[in-house]
Amino acid sequence: VGNIARVTFPARPLKSEIKGAGKSFLVVLTAAGKAFNKLFEKTHGWKLRDDFRQRAEDLLGQHDATKLIKLVTSKSATQVSYEIKENPA
Repeated sequence: VGNIARVTFPARPLKSEIKGAGKSFLVVLTAAGKAFNKLFEKTHGWKLRDDFRQRAEDLLGQHDATKLIKLVTSKSATQVSYEIKENPA
């Protein structure tokens, strides 16, 4: 019988690919360490493998996986939705 406002903070989306050169690539390569080839596959750049988040945690542990995932995510906006319920007459 009231109005509802929902605020959601969606998981930041992973990038579809990272470039295979430059300083940012070296940071990602270092963060992934020996697990790099199990987390990425070569395309024009480096494509994140399926189930990347889970693979990263399994291979690197939660702490290091969190750092790596932050390096390969895009920003996302907070979402707000409203439901307005009308009072019956």
